[in-house]
Amino acid sequence: MLIWERIPGLTGLTTEASIPVGEKVFRVKQGKLVDTTLEFCTQILSPNDANYNEHQRVLRPENISKLVAGSEPDDEISSALLSLAYQYAFCGQFDKALHYLNLWPEETGHPQTTRRQVKVAFAESIKKDYPEFAARILSLSGVATPLARSSTQRIDWLKDLSANETFVAAKLTEAEQKKSSIKWRTPVSTFPILGRRNCESAEFRLENRMG
Repeated sequence: MLIWERIPGLTGLTTEASIPVGEKVFRVKQGKLVDTTLEFCTQILSPNDANYNEHQRVLRPENISKLVAGSEPDDEISSALLSLAYQYAFCGQFDKALHYLNLWPEETGHPQTTRRQVKVAFAESIKKDYPEFAARILSLSGVATPLARSSTQRIDWLKDLSANETFVAAKLTEAEQKKSSIKWRTPVSTFPILGRRNCESAEFRLENRMG
């Protein structure tokens, strides 16, 4: 069984409707969620993926040129930059994630939204799961902060799953996937960096792939 989770990122840099997100994929094993995102990155970071394709459309050359010239990113561009940074980080492509963070203007006219501040906030938001990458970002930003180690995720209601149901991985058609997918939303905390606090949601898609 696979669980697709859309994880919201930093708040305060965009409107609520445009909060950056990255997608992770988990496989349930013995009541635990095992991060298997790397297996699906070719699919997620593909022009065939609607979200990835939209971010690339937003970051077309003329908009990148404006960023290089020092223009403050608007709501759409901010979301695209940070969403891609999160997604590449989730896929272990840290140089690429850093590339998108470095496209943020060095100065924006607001002390809390400079490139340095955004990178520090981004590092704080991922340090639990990616401590080494977070430390690298902070080091490049001139910040030395002790980072927490990651821990294994567990969902209690899944602890007896293997005893009650058997799932066999199989490739399904698009129609079959729609029939076997369940979506719901559950509250998660966001990062109280760069200003206002919000309570957002992480979106999950549960796939029972039956052979």
